[in-house]
Amino acid sequence: MKQWDWVEIVVERSFHDWLPRPISAISKSNLTIRHDKIMESRGKHAAARSVKALRAVFAYAAKLDLYNGANVAKAVAVVDSRPRKRVLSADETKKVLWALDSPQFNEWVRPYFRLLMLTGVRRSNLEAARWEDIDLDAGLWVIPASKSKSGEAMEVVLLPEAVEIMTIRKHLSKEWVFPSTRSSSGHLTEPHETWKQVLKVAEVPSDITIHDLRRTYGSLLVNAKVAMPIIAKALGHLNPATTARHYAHVNVDAVREAWAGIGLAR
Repeated sequence: MKQWDWVEIVVERSFHDWLPRPISAISKSNLTIRHDKIMESRGKHAAARSVKALRAVFAYAAKLDLYNGANVAKAVAVVDSRPRKRVLSADETKKVLWALDSPQFNEWVRPYFRLLMLTGVRRSNLEAARWEDIDLDAGLWVIPASKSKSGEAMEVVLLPEAVEIMTIRKHLSKEWVFPSTRSSSGHLTEPHETWKQVLKVAEVPSDITIHDLRRTYGSLLVNAKVAMPIIAKALGHLNPATTARHYAHVNVDAVREAWAGIGLAR
């Protein structure tokens, strides 16, 4: 079973208008149409994720004996794109940080995106971060197994700047690091539109995604020659091979530095 928080977020974003429907009313035909629309507007990866999340909903309903029909989401063909390797350049990072200081944004915007850059955690984990899981004195945040994609508790080491950001937010809510009165969950959800505005103010490419911040974090650790098992732990990967597969690319500056070190650069 996929991590339920992830499933819930994806389903709400892609099928929010279907939520009042009984699951038996969803057919392969209308799901295929929705998949194609998502692919056209948000890309292959988003479309594939949407169908996979709905597959999990069908499976969960069947497991609870709430539905005994076919899992029509399994009959919808998805086209997964190649794993994305986009990371922010040093210049893009600088521009994004500058944009986050813009007075047009709400108070949560800079601390939220800055914490993503400082911790490399997944967006959904930061949105649902609880104070009960964070020890600011020790500089440690333990994401519970129930909220971790790997299914095991994840320890996140908080750098001094991250501790400072969180400390400032401590008075806002007894439960959530990023509380929200606009969400039924009580915490921040779906910051994508705000992120688009940040990119516009920063005057950087509009195709940069929030998840690219996590990938950038991992790539910086790789380029700093941090050992792969340590990077895997920092990113919450159970198997360092997973980390190597997704983060073993280096940027141009790192290649030039390596060449300089062996006397090949002019």
